This record gives sequence, C-alpha cells and structure tokens, in this order.
Amino acid sequence: MRRYAFWNAVVTVALTAAVSPGATKAENKEIWAALTPAIPAGGFGDLYNVGVLGLHVGAGYRVRPQLTVGGAVEFNRFSLDADGLKSLGGIPADTDVTGGGSTMLGFVGIARYVFTPEGTQPYVTAELGVTKLSVSDIEYSVSGSGYTSAGAVPVAGETKPKIAFGAGVDVPVGAKMKCFAEGGYHIILTSDESTSCLMFRIGVRYGL
Repeated sequence: MRRYAFWNAVVTVALTAAVSPGATKAENKEIWAALTPAIPAGGFGDLYNVGVLGLHVGAGYRVRPQLTVGGAVEFNRFSLDADGLKSLGGIPADTDVTGGGSTMLGFVGIARYVFTPEGTQPYVTAELGVTKLSVSDIEYSVSGSGYTSAGAVPVAGETKPKIAFGAGVDVPVGAKMKCFAEGGYHIILTSDESTSCLMFRIGVRYGL
C-alpha cells in the first residue's frame, strides 16, 4: 500500500511538472489598451494645447515575476495654440491663424517593473521607440483697411527616436483583468529641439 502511494505521488508530481510550464507561460502574456491625454512641455508647450485625443494599445510578456517587456502602438493629437504662436513675435495680433495641428504616431518597446508581484502593483516603466511627428499646414489671413491677405505655411514632418520614463499602478478587478493609471515624461528627439510632453495613460490590462 505504501509503495502504491509512493509511486502515485511520483506520477502526480511528474504530471504537474509537465503541465505547469505551459500554463505559466500562458498566464504571463497580456494585452492592454489606454486613453492617453497629454500636456505639451517646453517649447512644444508654448505652441500647442493639451492633447485630449490619444490612444495606446500594446502586448507584453512577463519574463520575471516582477518584470514585463512588450511593445505598443500609440497615437496622439495636439491642436495649435494660435495665441501662443503670436506671442513669439513677428505675427500681427489681428492675424487669424488656423490649422497647424500636430499628430504623433509611434511604436515603442516597454519594460515595466512592478514592486509587488501580486495584488495592487505600483510600478515604473522605461520606453524606447520611434515616433512620426506630422504637422498640418498653418493657414493665416490678415484683414486691414480695404485689403485681405491669406495663405498657408507648410510644415515638414519627421520620424525620430523617442524615450520615456514613467510610473503607475495596476489594480486587479478580476481574475485576469487589471485597471491601471500611469504618468510619464516623453521625449522625441526632433531636429531643432526635443519635443516633449507629460503623458497620462488610463486603461485596462487583460491576461491571456
């Protein structure tokens, strides 16, 4: 009887060991999506308003109990601050300025380190990727005594490296789902000067 119990235990342990790696691997995968409002900073903040239209979608794999790596696609749009543009000088105050909206479309690799492997998880992130920065034509018109002048100024876009650092918190809301909120400082290494913003992400993660 004891011999049967021994071998039964051995078989049970062997089967558990054979099945567990696959189950653990599946649990380590996740996808996420978030809304991403952003506040322009530095010189970029002098010319653009707060970006309320933004989306971030990604997927990751937990390579260590507290470390996840992955990638994401993100989009953000900012409207031109016409008054900010005029304040730089050289443009008459009565000039009507439209257009000039800026869009950012990028791909980033992300590393996320959580301080606690279970439950509510505060974390820090580091990101590296590329972003395509596009700006629509800036249109203007000036009216005076008996005359009107109008035109458009084309602005070239560019694709540049991007780095970011942030922190946030994951809060479980089910067996496989978490809500998260984070904030980070994002820098695009554009030609004339860095384009930067403070970006927030509010979204959900789902374990696969």
